[in-house]
Amino acid sequence: MDERARGVVKPGSMDGAPSNSTPEQLEQNVDAIRDDLGDLVGELDRRRHRATRPLLIGAAVIGGLLIAGGVAFFIRDRRRRPTRLGMLRQAIRTP
Repeated sequence: MDERARGVVKPGSMDGAPSNSTPEQLEQNVDAIRDDLGDLVGELDRRRHRATRPLLIGAAVIGGLLIAGGVAFFIRDRRRRPTRLGMLRQAIRTP
């Protein structure tokens, strides 16, 4: 059980706070820290956007190559497949 007396804590008795800080100074410190964090988050966001561009471009190129390869395969396969007219010609020519 903690049997310490409850009441107002003296300035400076908290960890990390200067002993002569006023509430206004503490508020200014908090505002400065928030501004720094805002700048850091903004920089991370810019870097994330820069990192996603090459991925999108690479995905688009790969997708285009796959489509072009599929079209080429389809055209090649159609040319190799005998048509009904071609099969009829072959049947007439073969004795």
